[in-house]
Amino acid sequence: MYCCGVTPSKTRPEPLVVEGIPISLVDDAVFRRFDREIQPPFRSGRFGSVVHAKLVGRFFAGREGPMKGYGHMGCCSLLAIQKVVSVDPQDRDDLDYGASPDQPDLKNCGGYQELAPIFLGSEAIQAQRKADSEPSSKAFDDPEAVAREYLTSTERSLVSQTLKLTVRRKGNGRIIYDGLDRSSGTKFMIVISRPYLLLFYAQNPKYVAWVPIAAYKLLCG
Repeated sequence: MYCCGVTPSKTRPEPLVVEGIPISLVDDAVFRRFDREIQPPFRSGRFGSVVHAKLVGRFFAGREGPMKGYGHMGCCSLLAIQKVVSVDPQDRDDLDYGASPDQPDLKNCGGYQELAPIFLGSEAIQAQRKADSEPSSKAFDDPEAVAREYLTSTERSLVSQTLKLTVRRKGNGRIIYDGLDRSSGTKFMIVISRPYLLLFYAQNPKYVAWVPIAAYKLLCG
């Protein structure tokens, strides 16, 4: 449970037993390395972490009906990890290992409209494959062009000549742009990323494409 007086802990007062089955955990160097990767501080800042690992465990599906499963209020199924066999390193500065995209700061805006967010969906995989098929694709070396093309193709009233893009934040494999339509005053925000997971779809692992993982139209003024 994530509320209601329950405090998460990294230790157990007694061995885990699920449906009468004792679940032991191999606490070795590989497990501790995996554990470090899924705990803050994350490489990606405050946006969680995507970790690729091989796990051995037991899966408990739970039973049908409310509060008959596992996790918060019995909502879900349970994967009880028993051993971490291997963990991929997070050692490439050109890749984004974040688990979720940035969201707008609403201090000066009343809200925002999501412009078809595509975070790590099929569209991102298609964008990687399209870039692989075009040797001179800008998707490998021009993230601003990727941002501009996505916004102007999503918002039909936008034209590239009136769209001004400014870098708000830049990190490993991720760039956040603020956009301004100089003709209407409309503001935008778009998150462009080289997602780690696209490494598994790229023809050449050295070349992961820049793709939009979130875009917003800000409702200001």
